[in-house]
Amino acid sequence: MGNIASPIRSKLPARTMKVHGNHFEDNFGRRLVLRGVNLGGNCKVPASPDGSTGLAAGFYDGEHVSFVGRPFPLDEADGHFGRLAAWGQRFIRLVITWEAIEHAGPGIYDADYLDYIESIVECAARHGISMFVDPHQDVWSRWTGGDGAPLWTLQVAGFEPRNLNASGAALLQQEMGDRFPRMQWFTNHLRLGCATMFTLFFGGNDFAPGLLFNGEPAQDYLQRHYFGAMKQIAGRLAQYPNVIGFDSLNEPGAGFIGIPDVRERKKNADMPGLSPTPWEAICAGEGYPTDSANIGIRGLGMKTTGRVQLGTPGIRAWQEGRNCLWRRVGVWDLVHDVPTLLRPNWFVERIGSSSGKGNGPHGAAAGLSTGDAINEFYLKPFIARFSDEIGGTVHDNHRFAIFIEGFQNDKDPSWKEGSLAILVNATHWYDAMTLTLKRWTGFLAYDQDSGKAI
Repeated sequence: MGNIASPIRSKLPARTMKVHGNHFEDNFGRRLVLRGVNLGGNCKVPASPDGSTGLAAGFYDGEHVSFVGRPFPLDEADGHFGRLAAWGQRFIRLVITWEAIEHAGPGIYDADYLDYIESIVECAARHGISMFVDPHQDVWSRWTGGDGAPLWTLQVAGFEPRNLNASGAALLQQEMGDRFPRMQWFTNHLRLGCATMFTLFFGGNDFAPGLLFNGEPAQDYLQRHYFGAMKQIAGRLAQYPNVIGFDSLNEPGAGFIGIPDVRERKKNADMPGLSPTPWEAICAGEGYPTDSANIGIRGLGMKTTGRVQLGTPGIRAWQEGRNCLWRRVGVWDLVHDVPTLLRPNWFVERIGSSSGKGNGPHGAAAGLSTGDAINEFYLKPFIARFSDEIGGTVHDNHRFAIFIEGFQNDKDPSWKEGSLAILVNATHWYDAMTLTLKRWTGFLAYDQDSGKAI
């Protein structure tokens, strides 16, 4: 498509929001309670061709897409922002994705999209609307059941995206059509595609030692490209005082990290749908189907309702001629054509190993629980680097705040005051029962910690 004209840099209103201590303030020192909207759900999929999850056409061409027009066409922006301002919605969460910026290939950035986002931000400023930018992901990418990362991240890891659904490595509406079960996307956190990519992204140096992507350690390669893409946006938006900050990453997943035995299901991860163990996911991804626990709502909680086959005989999640990368690093091997587990404790015993601070069979530093160690070795270093790369983007003394979230269903990280740039707790809360059932039950709610309705 043709280039979008560069935004008109009109005189922007004075900055009306700042972080002071543990709250937001306006220019008069008054504490603010932010009221706004998510802008918006359609930003997770391409505008051209239409990337709606019910459409299969063109799904596996991840290179030739455009997110220009998400959340809305530029010529409609004044109308939308004018209505929001009139309704008192003066703060938005602007959703972007890594894929939208770097879909064409590693280090190839979509200049049209960057121009478009800058124009959207400038328009919001003219209407007195502030925002923070949310680099969104759900279960890693569109090809693992959600949105976020570009297709090439899966390909460089050795996955064959067209086989992910059939091999049980992902649950995809684009493949299943009307057979796709309602509200079961979370199962993708436990399946091979998403779990492998998050394990590599946060902990590849420990859990895939020696695995190189284009000559660079997998973890370093993936994070370098992610930071590079986000810096493209941050550099464009640093001059706009209505941009308060950036989320480091929406709802990050820990993948297999911290699971004490790959033959056991991940704790505190029960949601409707299949709930495979890592070993079941690995075997299915190699073309050896397994039966996995199926979770459903029964009575006042989530319970196993039976076992369902995961995967298809002979269909591998991996590219032809490429071994499963967990086989390559020694977690398992084929013995007489039978998948044989060699290192069941791999994803806990290796915690902290590349830092030299691992401690015995659990790999955690002395005095740390596994949950704390996962934060210390993987999430917090990532957020610290994001803070340096993005929070350090300064224009006229305008420094971005960094909105942070913990790993899904795991312990939130803690920080010493003043240890980084401005940090904002962006932890999400959901009424899981309403979300899952798609109906309001005012007398019941679901407690994730206890696994029961209350």
